[in-house]
Amino acid sequence: MKIQFFLLSAVAILFTKVATAQIYPPEPEDFKLATSFEFVVEKQFMQPGNYIMRKEKASNRLQICEDGVTCTMAETTAVHSAEAQTCPMLVFHHYGNKHFLSQIWFPDGTGLQLPISSLELDAARTETNLQAVYVRADLMCIHASKGLAPSWH
Repeated sequence: MKIQFFLLSAVAILFTKVATAQIYPPEPEDFKLATSFEFVVEKQFMQPGNYIMRKEKASNRLQICEDGVTCTMAETTAVHSAEAQTCPMLVFHHYGNKHFLSQIWFPDGTGLQLPISSLELDAARTETNLQAVYVRADLMCIHASKGLAPSWH
C-alpha cells in the first residue's frame, strides 16, 4: 500500500510539473551555444551542453534555455562595439577551472554585459590568473513555414 501511494504521488508531482511548464519556442534572432565546460550565469551553474539564448527585445534581459522549457534569466547592460561580428560571440571569464559568462556579442555590433557575480569575485580572490575564453555561437534557422521542427545550421 505504501509503495502504491508513493508511486501515485510521484506520478502526480511529475504531471503537475509538466502541465505547468512554460515552453519557449525558438525565434529567428535566437542562437545556439554548445559548450564543453560548466559555466556560471549570475549564481546559476550551467552544465556542459547545448543552449538556446534569446535577448528580450523590451529589456536587457537574457534568456538561456537548456531544453526549451528550463530557462535561466540574467539581467544585463547593453554595450556597443564598432566591430560587427559575423556570428554571435560569447565571452567567458576563466579562473582556474571555473568559467563565468561575461558578455554576449551579436552580429549587428550590439552586445550584453553581465554583472560580476559574488561567485566570480570569490574566484578572482583565490585565482589571480584571469583569462578570456571566446566561444562562437550559431544563428538559428527556423523552418516554421512547413510546420517542421526548428533546426540549427
